[in-house]
Amino acid sequence: MRLAYMFIKLGIIGAILIASGFIFSSEINTLFPNTSTSVVESLKSDVSDIGIKTTQSVEKRVEKSLDSAIDKTNEKINDGINDVRQSSSNLISNQLTNFNPVESVKNIFQ
Repeated sequence: MRLAYMFIKLGIIGAILIASGFIFSSEINTLFPNTSTSVVESLKSDVSDIGIKTTQSVEKRVEKSLDSAIDKTNEKINDGINDVRQSSSNLISNQLTNFNPVESVKNIFQ
């Protein structure tokens, strides 16, 4: 029973607050037209600033991760190129040391 009275009281208080909000909202706007506009504009500005900062932060992080990935890839490519150069020069030098021009000419005319 007490619970029902409590809900009835809360309902009455809520209805009064809602009705007063509807009644006085137009009067507040007529008395202070710049206040509501400046609040809305400042909120828009704050949200816009947060969006810009978030975008810049994300862009910086993406750039850093891309730069590090590119650097690692470049290092691997350079290491691979150096390995190929070294093995090629070793192979060529081995072939040149084993090359006998006299034997090559003899093999051609046989």
